[in-house]
Amino acid sequence: MALSLIKNLVKVTVGVGAVYLTVEQGVWGDPTQGEVTVKRLSSTIPAEKDYFEKIPTTQQVADTMRDNWNYGVQKTFGAISETPQNMRYVYDKYMKKS
Repeated sequence: MALSLIKNLVKVTVGVGAVYLTVEQGVWGDPTQGEVTVKRLSSTIPAEKDYFEKIPTTQQVADTMRDNWNYGVQKTFGAISETPQNMRYVYDKYMKKS
């Protein structure tokens, strides 16, 4: 029983310690704190520097999401607006008896 209590206590301690460490490092802060944390980590871990440089900024992600959303809306409404012509084509080709 004491062994299981110690095991659970160690698990809780590791979890609380991980949360505390990430909060202290600024991982859960605002985007500017996160950017500072990433720069600090990239200088600490030189092998990961190339990886951290490839991470897009929040502005780049927002621009990409907006552009993709607008593209989807344009394609959807373009298809809706062309439905009458497409239906006429299908009717003329397959339904109309010549």
